[in-house]
Formats: sequence, C-alpha cells, structure tokens
Amino acid sequence: QNYEQAMEWFQRGAAAHSLKAICNIGLLYVSGRGVPRDYTTAMNWFRKGAAAGSGDAMNCVGMLYERGFGVPQNYGDAMRWFQRGAARSSGMAMYNIGLLYANGQGVPQNYAKAMAWWLKAEGSNSPRAVAEAAEGIEILRGKQKKE
Repeated sequence: QNYEQAMEWFQRGAAAHSLKAICNIGLLYVSGRGVPRDYTTAMNWFRKGAAAGSGDAMNCVGMLYERGFGVPQNYGDAMRWFQRGAARSSGMAMYNIGLLYANGQGVPQNYAKAMAWWLKAEGSNSPRAVAEAAEGIEILRGKQKKE
C-alpha cells in the first residue's frame, strides 16, 4: 500500500471539502502511515471535519481523548465527542459509547446501556461498527449467563 500516494489523494479530496478525506488524513497522522505520527495534526484534521458536521470525525476526536493521544486522557470529553458523533449517525461513535459503559470508563459501568448502544451500532452503515458491536454483544451475553 502506498500511503504517501493515498495522502496526496486525500489532500485533493479535503481541498474539495470531502469529509471522508479530511477524516482519513487525520487517521494517517494517528497511525504514522505515509506521514510522521503526529496526534496534534491529527486532532486538527478531526476537528476540521467535526466542525463541518462529520460524525466520524467527531468519533475520532473522542478516540484521541479516550486514549490520551496528544491530549490528556479524559473519558468525559471522549463521551461528549462520541455522543456528538452518534447524533450524526456515526456507527463507531455508537460502538464507543457502548464500550465506555461496558468498561465503566468515565461513567458508571452499565451493561444494559452498553448493549443498547451496541444494538444501535449494529443498525448503522459502518461494517466495522457492526462487527465490533456484534462481538461486544456476544461477550455481554456470555457475562449475563454466568451471573
């Protein structure tokens, strides 16, 4: 895979106001593929996409807060960004809200709320969110059977 070439195409897309391209540029900076890893630059791209209304970019801002990449780790800020992304139909944001509830990160642990958010994510148009949510649901069902 040629990430340098991908970056060129994403930059062209970003210049044409493609929210997907803007988000993908941020993801390249998070991963360090084709560019030096730079969480600050990634956050700038994600915030640009979020300001333009991208639910996926909002999810990515939340991801940086959740993991403490380039910003102090803050589950409350992560949750707020995930909720914004979910309100814009980001399946991964829905999945990530469920994950925070399942793990009790920044919120009281609540498997019922985690399950509800994962079921919403399963109804999204994001194949990754659908797959991740399905796995989370199976894990929770297994835990409930043991209890």
